[in-house]
Amino acid sequence: LGVLVICLQFFCAFMPNNSFVVGNARISCWQENTLVTDVDINFNNIDAKDINCIKFEIFDKGEFVTSAVSQGENLQNLLKYCSSFWDTNRNDYLSVQGVRTLTCKFSLREKSQDNGYWERESFNFDTNSCPQTLVVTICTNSRDYTTSN
Repeated sequence: LGVLVICLQFFCAFMPNNSFVVGNARISCWQENTLVTDVDINFNNIDAKDINCIKFEIFDKGEFVTSAVSQGENLQNLLKYCSSFWDTNRNDYLSVQGVRTLTCKFSLREKSQDNGYWERESFNFDTNSCPQTLVVTICTNSRDYTTSN
Protein backbone atom coordinates (compact mmCIF):
# COMPACT_ATOMS: atom_id res chain seq x y z
CA LEU A 1 0.00 0.00 0.00
CA GLY A 2 2.95 2.35 0.55
CA VAL A 3 1.76 4.42 3.52
CA LEU A 4 4.11 6.18 5.91
CA VAL A 5 2.83 6.97 9.39
CA ILE A 6 4.38 9.93 11.20
CA CYS A 7 3.49 10.34 14.86
CA LEU A 8 4.77 13.29 16.83
CA GLN A 9 3.79 14.14 20.38
CA PHE A 10 0.38 15.65 19.56
CA PHE A 11 0.19 15.12 15.81
CA CYS A 12 -0.36 12.10 13.60
CA ALA A 13 -0.31 12.11 9.82
CA PHE A 14 -0.73 9.41 7.20
CA MET A 15 1.16 10.15 4.00
CA PRO A 16 1.84 8.07 0.91
CA ASN A 17 5.55 7.19 0.90
CA ASN A 18 6.12 9.13 -2.33
CA SER A 19 5.11 12.43 -0.71
CA PHE A 20 8.44 12.91 1.10
CA VAL A 21 10.86 15.72 0.29
CA VAL A 22 13.97 14.16 1.85
CA GLY A 23 14.21 10.57 3.06
CA ASN A 24 16.15 7.31 3.28
CA ALA A 25 19.28 8.72 4.92
CA ARG A 26 22.05 6.13 4.80
CA ILE A 27 25.55 5.66 6.19
CA SER A 28 27.43 3.17 4.02
CA CYS A 29 30.39 3.01 6.41
CA TRP A 30 34.04 3.31 5.53
CA GLN A 31 35.67 3.05 2.13
CA GLU A 32 39.37 3.53 2.89
CA ASN A 33 39.41 6.67 5.13
CA THR A 34 36.16 8.06 3.73
CA LEU A 35 32.71 7.70 5.28
CA VAL A 36 30.07 7.54 2.53
CA THR A 37 26.58 8.87 3.27
CA ASP A 38 23.60 9.58 1.05
CA VAL A 39 19.96 10.60 1.04
CA ASP A 40 17.04 10.64 -1.40
CA ILE A 41 15.51 13.96 -2.44
CA ASN A 42 12.11 13.98 -4.15
CA PHE A 43 12.25 16.85 -6.63
CA ASN A 44 8.58 16.22 -7.48
CA ASN A 45 7.81 17.68 -4.04
CA ILE A 46 10.42 20.46 -3.86
CA ASP A 47 11.86 22.76 -6.52
CA ALA A 48 15.65 23.02 -6.58
CA LYS A 49 15.27 26.83 -6.78
CA ASP A 50 13.54 26.80 -3.36
CA ILE A 51 16.43 25.06 -1.58
CA ASN A 52 18.66 27.43 0.40
CA CYS A 53 20.80 24.88 2.20
CA ILE A 54 21.48 21.16 2.48
CA LYS A 55 23.10 19.95 5.70
CA PHE A 56 24.45 16.46 6.51
CA GLU A 57 25.22 15.89 10.22
CA ILE A 58 26.90 12.82 11.70
CA PHE A 59 26.21 11.69 15.27
CA ASP A 60 27.55 8.75 17.26
CA LYS A 61 25.91 7.56 20.46
CA GLY A 62 23.91 10.81 20.55
CA GLU A 63 27.02 13.00 20.31
CA PHE A 64 27.65 15.36 17.39
CA VAL A 65 30.67 14.24 15.32
CA THR A 66 30.83 16.45 12.20
CA SER A 67 28.80 18.12 9.48
CA ALA A 68 28.85 19.22 5.86
CA VAL A 69 26.79 22.17 4.61
CA SER A 70 26.11 23.31 1.06
CA GLN A 71 24.59 26.75 0.59
CA GLY A 72 24.84 29.80 -1.65
CA GLU A 73 27.25 29.42 -4.56
CA ASN A 74 28.41 26.03 -3.23
CA LEU A 75 24.81 24.75 -3.38
CA GLN A 76 24.40 25.98 -6.96
CA ASN A 77 27.68 24.26 -7.91
CA LEU A 78 26.62 21.05 -6.16
CA LEU A 79 23.18 20.88 -7.78
CA LYS A 80 24.60 21.71 -11.22
CA TYR A 81 27.22 18.98 -10.86
CA CYS A 82 24.74 16.38 -9.57
CA SER A 83 22.08 17.17 -12.16
CA SER A 84 24.56 16.25 -14.91
CA PHE A 85 24.48 12.70 -13.49
CA TRP A 86 20.81 12.66 -12.49
CA ASP A 87 19.49 13.64 -15.92
CA THR A 88 22.05 13.94 -18.69
CA ASN A 89 19.44 15.35 -21.07
CA ARG A 90 18.99 18.49 -19.00
CA ASN A 91 21.31 21.48 -18.85
CA ASP A 92 19.27 23.25 -16.20
CA TYR A 93 19.63 21.93 -12.64
CA LEU A 94 16.51 23.88 -11.62
CA SER A 95 14.28 21.60 -13.68
CA VAL A 96 15.34 18.28 -12.09
CA GLN A 97 12.36 16.03 -11.32
CA GLY A 98 11.88 12.69 -9.58
CA VAL A 99 13.61 11.03 -6.66
CA ARG A 100 17.39 11.57 -6.80
CA THR A 101 20.15 10.31 -4.52
CA LEU A 102 22.60 12.88 -3.13
CA THR A 103 25.89 11.56 -1.74
CA CYS A 104 28.14 13.32 0.75
CA LYS A 105 31.52 11.80 1.59
CA PHE A 106 33.34 12.60 4.82
CA SER A 107 37.12 12.18 4.76
CA LEU A 108 39.21 12.29 7.91
CA ARG A 109 40.64 15.80 8.30
CA GLU A 110 42.23 17.92 11.00
CA LYS A 111 40.58 21.20 10.02
CA SER A 112 37.54 22.55 8.21
CA GLN A 113 37.45 22.58 4.43
CA ASP A 114 35.43 24.19 1.62
CA ASN A 115 35.76 22.29 -1.67
CA GLY A 116 33.37 24.49 -3.67
CA TYR A 117 30.45 22.11 -3.07
CA TRP A 118 30.48 21.48 0.69
CA GLU A 119 31.79 23.31 3.74
CA ARG A 120 32.98 20.49 5.99
CA GLU A 121 34.08 20.57 9.60
CA SER A 122 37.11 18.69 10.89
CA PHE A 123 36.52 14.95 11.17
CA ASN A 124 38.43 12.60 13.45
CA PHE A 125 36.90 9.19 14.04
CA ASP A 126 37.97 5.60 14.64
CA THR A 127 37.69 3.89 11.25
CA ASN A 128 37.21 0.54 13.04
CA SER A 129 33.67 1.62 13.96
CA CYS A 130 30.89 3.41 12.14
CA PRO A 131 28.95 6.46 13.36
CA GLN A 132 25.36 5.53 14.13
CA THR A 133 23.24 8.44 12.97
CA LEU A 134 22.98 10.62 9.89
CA VAL A 135 20.63 13.62 9.98
CA VAL A 136 19.99 15.44 6.71
CA THR A 137 18.16 18.77 6.55
CA ILE A 138 17.00 20.68 3.48
CA CYS A 139 16.27 24.33 4.27
CA THR A 140 13.93 26.61 2.34
CA ASN A 141 12.61 30.10 3.15
CA SER A 142 9.33 28.65 4.44
CA ARG A 143 10.44 25.49 6.31
CA ASP A 144 13.07 22.84 6.92
CA TYR A 145 12.74 19.19 5.88
CA THR A 146 14.69 16.70 7.98
CA THR A 147 15.27 12.96 7.88
CA SER A 148 17.58 10.54 9.65
CA ASN A 149 18.53 6.89 9.38
